[in-house]
Amino acid sequence: MIYNALKLLSFVYPCCIGFCLVQWIFGPDWIHTFITSLGTYIICALVPSKHQPQLGFVFVMGYMVACHVYRMYVSYMSGIFDFTGTQMVLTMKLTSFAYNMFDGHYDAKVTQQLTASNHSDDDNDNDHDHSDDRDNDLCYILP
Repeated sequence: MIYNALKLLSFVYPCCIGFCLVQWIFGPDWIHTFITSLGTYIICALVPSKHQPQLGFVFVMGYMVACHVYRMYVSYMSGIFDFTGTQMVLTMKLTSFAYNMFDGHYDAKVTQQLTASNHSDDDNDNDHDHSDDRDNDLCYILP
């Protein structure tokens, strides 16, 4: 019972510290980072893998453009530090995440086809195929 409480505390404590730091730095603007991250995660979890990168890019880039347009309208040339600088970096990272998820699904299909064709060819025993090793590295589902 104490072990479960410590395990829960080891999860809750960093989340609370992270929340406090983000709230301190960005104020209520941290919600934009959360929205784009959650939206990309939902896209990668629910959308078929061949459409994930394009839809993820359109979602994240569209959200960033909308935020920039709003900031230009509200506080043009004011010099106020806001979340849009961080949002630009996050746009690159979330787009990369969506493309990596697509590559993982595509690699899994290709690897399975290569593995099946290599097991049918037993005359190439000298060539070591790394596709069996890659099966262990692929991410088939999101956590």
